[in-house]
Amino acid sequence: SLLTEKYGEDSKLIYELKDQGGAEHLALRYDLTVPFARYLAENGISSMKRYHIGKVYRRDNPKMT
Repeated sequence: SLLTEKYGEDSKLIYELKDQGGAEHLALRYDLTVPFARYLAENGISSMKRYHIGKVYRRDNPKMT
């Protein structure tokens, strides 16, 4: 998927699924950092203060301590 290419090694954390017909492959982002870092790099922004709130989905098993 498009997300898999962008996350590289961490792509194993992407939550992937297919639509009900099985024809379309879908993926849900697990992190907000990569797209924002790409935006900063592409626009030559070297300093910025910002916060971002959004839904993310992970395919991992966090350990509760």
